[in-house]
Amino acid sequence: MSSAIRRLVVAALVFGVVATAGTTARAQGFVAYSFQPRLYLGVGLGYNHLFNNSLYFCPAGEACDPDTRVNTHFGSQSGFDWTLYLGLRFNEWVSAELGWDAVYHPSAESGVYNYAVIDGLRAAARVYFPTGFNIFPFLRLGLGYYFYGDEFQVDTHGVGFAAGIGATYQFHQLLEMDLLLQYRAWYFEGIQDPTTHSPIDCDSGRYCPFGDQYVHSINVAVELRWNSWLFAW
Repeated sequence: MSSAIRRLVVAALVFGVVATAGTTARAQGFVAYSFQPRLYLGVGLGYNHLFNNSLYFCPAGEACDPDTRVNTHFGSQSGFDWTLYLGLRFNEWVSAELGWDAVYHPSAESGVYNYAVIDGLRAAARVYFPTGFNIFPFLRLGLGYYFYGDEFQVDTHGVGFAAGIGATYQFHQLLEMDLLLQYRAWYFEGIQDPTTHSPIDCDSGRYCPFGDQYVHSINVAVELRWNSWLFAW
């Protein structure tokens, strides 16, 4: 028997075992998954790792060049985040949600404030891949408007994007848990004066932006989702 035939036989046997196990599980009532259109409320906590913390600034009155630029906010590439969101799942395949995201990283100016913060409003869509079981994968794409600064003030604002893949485990018809891995990116406009909301003059302001205003990261999060209302349409 050639190696190709042997691999084909092994694959057929594995498929047969998996199919038989799935049929047996269904017959014995082990499949907890059930679906109805639903309104859901979710909360999540995660770890965020910056690939670049390139929001550089120049001190007031100094020339903007690589020798004098300083990173005034992000003191560490490792941080944490939380999210709170409300969504509507229309069918087995698609849902839409609106939420608030907040990302915290230790500040480079710890004597002044503790954390640099990125937070804002995010809309997202999920695409599910039903398996017939209570464990199933999904994709999530999000777009939002975010604010950047420290815990005391907002320095600037801009858009943010996130794309992720995850898996859902359904404990109960009303309770689910997600494990999510996502890529995040933010683009911020020039730093603004927190009082007048106008661009800061490098000669008179605290600092001014220097270099790339694009920040991106990888994020791993665990989310709990409560299906607060089930629809029978």
